[in-house]
Formats: sequence, C-alpha cells, structure tokens
Amino acid sequence: MTKILIVEDEQNLARFIELELEHENYTVDIENDGKIRSRKGINKQL
Repeated sequence: MTKILIVEDEQNLARFIELELEHENYTVDIENDGKIRSRKGINKQL
C-alpha cells in the first residue's frame, strides 16, 4: 500500500484529503506543521 504524507495547517482540509485518499486505498500520515516533521526527521520511513 502506498503511503502519503500530508502537511497542512488547516485541519479540516487535511482530514478531507485524508478521507478521500484512504477511500482510494492509500495510507495517510498528517502533520499540521512542517517544522514538526523536520524535527522528527523527514527521512523516517512512513
């Protein structure tokens, strides 16, 4: 299954995109702040 990272500060929009992608059989990871992802390490395998 393909994994997608969504970085979106608008939570309602991120949730809408997540639901649509999950409906198409994607695994979705959402971050609301790009700085958080960079601190966690963007190279992490999603």
